[in-house]
Amino acid sequence: MKRLLSATLIAIALLALAAGAASARPGRANTLATRAYLKARFLEIRADGPAYRSGIRAIEQLAAKVQSECRGVLAAAPNNQSPSEQEVNAEVFAVVLRAPERAEHAVSVRFARAVRHLPWSSRRLTQLVHTDAQRRALQSGIAPPSLCPDLQAWAASGYTATSASTKGYLHRLSAAGATTLAPSAQKAIKRLLARYEDRTAKALVRRTKKLEVLQARFAASVFPAVTSKVTQALHATS
Repeated sequence: MKRLLSATLIAIALLALAAGAASARPGRANTLATRAYLKARFLEIRADGPAYRSGIRAIEQLAAKVQSECRGVLAAAPNNQSPSEQEVNAEVFAVVLRAPERAEHAVSVRFARAVRHLPWSSRRLTQLVHTDAQRRALQSGIAPPSLCPDLQAWAASGYTATSASTKGYLHRLSAAGATTLAPSAQKAIKRLLARYEDRTAKALVRRTKKLEVLQARFAASVFPAVTSKVTQALHATS
């Protein structure tokens, strides 16, 4: 009886240890995946700084191109919120405001490759991370159209019909889910990751946040002025 009892107790202890190890493995995997994601995110944000400056230069070049090729093309455009006007406004908005995103394409692709195989025990978090990274890489790779010919075609129609180029560009943006500039998925990912953050991960979060704050300040100091150069050139009356 004593041998049977001892064997039973040993078996129970071994099962408990196995169960504990099994439950620990997902926890460790979640921690490692979180660290890997946050490191990739930090490297992405750090690389975004120079890329964003390239995007600002692209907007300045666009403003110069508008000045030389189609200055004042929208000066006589009606403000009646017609379907064609909404399409033109959407195109101008996307071409100008997505220039930094386009410049960051290579960075976004590297980030997507770095996180595409990271697994968490939370299926929702895993799916959010993978789909958000892929979506941003896809969106940033959409080449902008040549703005002046599109706007000149709209003006030539009496401001009633947009070009095939305009419609095609807007369709590509829509198909890629590029309806906003600030995807809400990022907020959900941060919230879900928080439960798996250890000391190392939290340090990465703090470093990333500092970079984001600095970059946001820089964007606020230069972005409005440079984008206004494009809109002023498009609506110039003299």
